[in-house]
Amino acid sequence: MNTQLLERLAEIARLEPQKLDAAEILDLMEQYAEGPQRLKTLVEKYGHSTVPIIARTVSYLLAKASESPTQETYDAVFLMIERLRCKEDEGTLENCLTALGNLIEAPSFEQAFSQPHARLHSFLMHCLNGAVIVQHGALQVISLLYFNGLLFDVFTPSQINSIRMRLVEFAGRHEELLDLELEALSPLVLDLHSREAIRNENAGPAQLYEVSPAGYTTIAATGVQRYTWFAGKDESINEYTRPDTVA
Repeated sequence: MNTQLLERLAEIARLEPQKLDAAEILDLMEQYAEGPQRLKTLVEKYGHSTVPIIARTVSYLLAKASESPTQETYDAVFLMIERLRCKEDEGTLENCLTALGNLIEAPSFEQAFSQPHARLHSFLMHCLNGAVIVQHGALQVISLLYFNGLLFDVFTPSQINSIRMRLVEFAGRHEELLDLELEALSPLVLDLHSREAIRNENAGPAQLYEVSPAGYTTIAATGVQRYTWFAGKDESINEYTRPDTVA
């Protein structure tokens, strides 16, 4: 059965993009991914696809799997980032960002983010240059690294500075969606780049911000919004909320 699924996926992958059936691709990949190590196999075979619907479907499965991650999920997500070639598809990028955010928040993988990741910086910088919704997803990942005290473990000082300079540019644009995250990252935007200073800043309760007619209103953090793009619908966004670790 598994061999037949892979054979059918291989046949589909050879078709012209306009002839692809998104629903069939999703169904076949979901069936195959049910077994151990198969999600990683899908990434190995199709994570580098330049066909948006194929790459988006793989990234969608990664985003869903990251809600209850295993070591295989972690390995598959970072393999996807390394192999990704469909870099202009917003849905694929947003799904990868969702998966990263979920992994950062998973307690069992905290140690995994205590060391540099060569491709993570270039991936996030690419997303920071994308559409606003993708930029927002990248800022959420950066925020999670920041508030979990992992920013200086994952990135070098020069990489952090390149991110900070991009955030400074965003701060001058006053894009409402981005401002929500930038407000929380204000110490980083203001060049507070000491590891100890960041950790001291994070000692108190984390805050999220919402826009009101009077300006910014601080509210207690209760969740992190995530957007998972369904593989078969370019314009459909399935929004869901994860509980924050802050009481």
